[in-house]
Amino acid sequence: MNDGHLPGLEPRVGGLDPATARFLGICASCRAPVLWATNVTSGRRNPIDPRPTEGGNVKLTVGPAALVYEVPPAGERHKLAGTLHISHFVTCPNATSHRKKR
Repeated sequence: MNDGHLPGLEPRVGGLDPATARFLGICASCRAPVLWATNVTSGRRNPIDPRPTEGGNVKLTVGPAALVYEVPPAGERHKLAGTLHISHFVTCPNATSHRKKR
C-alpha cells in the first residue's frame, strides 16, 4: 500500500479519504490507480477503479483490516447512485492478459 499519492489521482478525488487511500495501488499492466478490495463472499482480492462511476455496481466498505466489496442486487443500486464503483477489469485496456486460461 502507499500514502495515496499516485499520478493522476489526488487522495480525496472520487471520495477517497485516508482510510480508503491506504488500499491504493496501481494496475501492473496499464499503470492506472486501483483500489485493492476483498470480496465479502469469496474472499478474493480484486482491483476496483477508485472513483465512483455512473452505472457502477461495486459497493466498497472500509473494514478494520481490509477494504471489502460486494455487488448489491440490481434493484437496490439506485439507492447507492453516485457511490458505486466498477471493477478495473471492466476498464483496463489489458484486462484479457490477466484472465487465467481454463
